[in-house]
Amino acid sequence: MKISRFSICVFFCIMFNFLQVLSLYAGAEAESLTKIAGTDSGLCAVIAYGENLSASLPAELAAKGKILVHCITDNSANLAKIRSAVSSAKLEGFATIEVLPLAPLPYRDNLVNLIVVENSSAAKQAGLSDKEMMRVLAPGGKLCTKDNGQWKTITKEIPADMDVWTHEYHGPDGSFISNDKQIKFPLGYRWNGGLPMNVANSNRNSKSWANTVGMVVADKKCFTLSSSVVENTPVRQDKNYIDDLYVSAYDAFNGILLWRKQIPGTFYGGLIYINRAPFVISGKRLYAANGEGKLVEMDTDTGATVRNFDTAFPPVKVLVDDGLIAVSGWKDGSIVGGLTGVDRRRMDFRTEAGAVEVFDVKSGARLWKMDRLATSMVSAGGILYMVQREGPDKAEEVGLDPKLRKTLDKSKIPQRPMRTIMAAELKTGKVIWTKTSEDLECTAYLKVASAGKDAVSLLEDTGKKSYILSAKDGSLLKTGSAVHIDFNVEQVTGKVAREEGIPPHMGVPKPGCTPSFFANDMLLCNRDAGEYKAKGGKLYYYGIRGGCVIGTIPAYGLLYVPQNWCGCNPAQIDGIIAVGTITGEPSVADMEKATPLEKGEAYSPDAQEKKVS
Repeated sequence: MKISRFSICVFFCIMFNFLQVLSLYAGAEAESLTKIAGTDSGLCAVIAYGENLSASLPAELAAKGKILVHCITDNSANLAKIRSAVSSAKLEGFATIEVLPLAPLPYRDNLVNLIVVENSSAAKQAGLSDKEMMRVLAPGGKLCTKDNGQWKTITKEIPADMDVWTHEYHGPDGSFISNDKQIKFPLGYRWNGGLPMNVANSNRNSKSWANTVGMVVADKKCFTLSSSVVENTPVRQDKNYIDDLYVSAYDAFNGILLWRKQIPGTFYGGLIYINRAPFVISGKRLYAANGEGKLVEMDTDTGATVRNFDTAFPPVKVLVDDGLIAVSGWKDGSIVGGLTGVDRRRMDFRTEAGAVEVFDVKSGARLWKMDRLATSMVSAGGILYMVQREGPDKAEEVGLDPKLRKTLDKSKIPQRPMRTIMAAELKTGKVIWTKTSEDLECTAYLKVASAGKDAVSLLEDTGKKSYILSAKDGSLLKTGSAVHIDFNVEQVTGKVAREEGIPPHMGVPKPGCTPSFFANDMLLCNRDAGEYKAKGGKLYYYGIRGGCVIGTIPAYGLLYVPQNWCGCNPAQIDGIIAVGTITGEPSVADMEKATPLEKGEAYSPDAQEKKVS
């Protein structure tokens, strides 16, 4: 595949932050097209081959303010006309035009949201095939071709073997396993976006290595909850970066920024993988905690607030399952965790009270409330599993403080309060069974990890011990170490486990800053830079390193990584990155083939000959 001077990844990174500032009038043809296609945002490829073309169409599409246009034409005459229209509309950069061949198109697989072919017969005579257009079209994207004055539209369906990532750990069951079968080696970059750094605020610098505290991928978009955005950069160099969180929505397939929304007044600190902010997507709705300590529901297409749920405390743990929203609110939960330093304490250590509430997604009505502090929760089979606690965890606060750990007599470290493991009906709140940390003889930090049809798994904070309990009565079925030690791929991906109703229990041997996930029979090690484990052994791709706290999110056939400022792998490329499978690479002949010469105003054959001589 020949790469044009339209440098896709760099172009996106620079340009997409400006797409929403335009409010120019878009022409009737563009309006008609976007209405037919059902989209007015993303990356659009216009194929302007042949005669009787609308020279203004690329400009009209770009003038809508949400569409980034790349136009490919076949001759200098068309090039001049289209560029003149773009220049007259002052849309240089938002619409780029080049003379390029059509076989192959200069795009990665699944990249373009809208392809417009105004003269399909001319394009096909030049070698453009339907197969090639469908290759570069993003899932859910539209192909619009014009024949005999009529537009025809084809939608590219989302493949059944692509998966989404809607919660912290895949889904409400916390399985850590993606069902995406399109992620495979070799890998290559798809897009790079966002601020190419992590903002650093000296007053709250515990997130300086990883300011992204939430990341979900669904509805053909990649959503991040992060303070690493250009809006937080200081006007003056001597000023601190602002640490307000923002929700950003990017096109999942090409990284174009679709919208951004500020979520002030919240902070989730500490450099450990379980210290995530509440951030969940379900259908066309996105959920997070707002600055007033309530659960906010946003429209995924626009970011507009749909409604706020009147929670008793600020939401910190949230899941959506079977049309129900479960919220664990914590007292003083808008600002939790350590504020400064490399703080690996669990962010609930100071929390002394909370409440669990379940709301109906459709009506917004609260179905039930339980006045208990739940530090972790998952759901499966209509059952909500929680680890609950009474009062703050003084052992977590004191015993794991890096400064005190070296000097404090360990015998003086307070004991952890007793934890209760509870299973309750998700819809009614009726308690099915309870167990305690004393029943399990567990003195370490304990979290509910994942759930299946007939069982639930719990994990100690060290990852050295796990517990699998019966969903029916809470009886102990099995104990052991975390699966990630000497794992067996066949077993871990759940073929045997799911038949027995036991969830594929996922953890990490020594939970640190980065979690590990499974996708397509591969372990995404994340913490170990570019290492992946599969049936055939280890694989390496050093183009990305899983982001601290978030890791590498597998979805839509891609791997997504947020901004990361990690000292473990300082050579990594900065910014939000998506990589995907490379299905074909250019040959030596392709790379050596001369790029068509574009003659500008200063072009002179004599000058060229003199320069060569």
